[in-house]
Amino acid sequence: MTDIIQAKETAPLGYHYTNAGILPNEWTSRPLSSIVEEIAETAGTRKIETVSISAGVGFVNQAEKFGKELSGKQYEKYTVLHRGDFSYNKGNSNLYPQGCIYRLNDRTEAAVPNVFESFRVSDGNPDFYEQLFISGFLNRQLHSRINRGVRDDGLLNLRGKDFYSCEVPCPPLAEQERIAEILMQCDKVIELKQKRIEEEKKKKIWLYRRILTGKTRLKGYETPWVETTIGEQVEYLVGYPFESASFLNDGIKLLRGSNVKRGNLSWGTDITAYWSEDSSISDYLCQEGDIVIAMDGAQVGRSFSRIGNNDLPCYLVQRVARLRSNINGLIVQWIGGSRFARHIDQRKTSTAIPHMTIKDILSYEISIPTDEKEIEHISQLLNQQDQFIDLLEKEMNELCNRKASLAKLLLTGIVRTKV
Repeated sequence: MTDIIQAKETAPLGYHYTNAGILPNEWTSRPLSSIVEEIAETAGTRKIETVSISAGVGFVNQAEKFGKELSGKQYEKYTVLHRGDFSYNKGNSNLYPQGCIYRLNDRTEAAVPNVFESFRVSDGNPDFYEQLFISGFLNRQLHSRINRGVRDDGLLNLRGKDFYSCEVPCPPLAEQERIAEILMQCDKVIELKQKRIEEEKKKKIWLYRRILTGKTRLKGYETPWVETTIGEQVEYLVGYPFESASFLNDGIKLLRGSNVKRGNLSWGTDITAYWSEDSSISDYLCQEGDIVIAMDGAQVGRSFSRIGNNDLPCYLVQRVARLRSNINGLIVQWIGGSRFARHIDQRKTSTAIPHMTIKDILSYEISIPTDEKEIEHISQLLNQQDQFIDLLEKEMNELCNRKASLAKLLLTGIVRTKV
């Protein structure tokens, strides 16, 4: 809706054109330079925590991020932020191609690289402008001001005066406060959901460490467990070498490493290829319940999934392993744990594209009950926990999407608030 309104040749009744887009008549548009104060305070010889900005996260301790403390003349030039101040990181990323702006909320003070544009809001409600920056409102303007992409140091080629020339909407102060209040309430709901997810993940870790390993037994089971390997428990197969030049745009899906994510499969149009039905390679057709593991890539040892009914039919492609057994519900829990990831980390190649062998998978040592009912009980318990976490994460994503949609409407004045 916002894009449709902004694209109109004439402003709707009650709205007017500004350098920040179409806004309500009661709102104005002003350059950042007129509502913020640039921060010039430097660290000097004071001992202040040095932080950087990580896209999608915010401020992070620089020593933890880069593995070393900063000292000397470079540190002395760092800019000092106080709680409530803002900083713009001109480093581009997949998540924020135009860089990102964060507000220092979790520290009393911190020192940031002086290549960041650091400022504080001097005329207006800082909470409102924090929500505006989070929404990506400045992205289009920043994109038009960035010269020749990324510099040799990895930063966007954007001058400070060009950044501060970006225009922002300026509602009446009371409306700024009300908009910020609404969106901050959304943030609190999202934060509570995130905390619940973290609690359930901790519970899953406990279940993994105690129940899956047999250190804590479920009530009613006393039969012994056995030490074994994945290879002794499964039928395995590595995918077929389909010729990429013969890929089709329709037919039976080809399950490649790029389709295997962390615990799920992705069939996005940009990564999915197809093949015609061929009885000579029917052994490579996946079945519901199969475990598939990507054997190449940066996330090798962490990219796995079980095949669901919605994933079928699909052919297994080379460099993807398939495991099949009558206890796959238990096997997939072992593969999804951090212990399996460490096992692969110790064995994968250190080439530009890390890869593992089928032997690396099959040699992984596990413990399993001898009682089939106990296997089923443990599998169900852990699977239910996974499903519950997935449900919570979907709910959180929906909350984030709703908040983002609401922010677009409120921050541009398409929907007005009562004050």
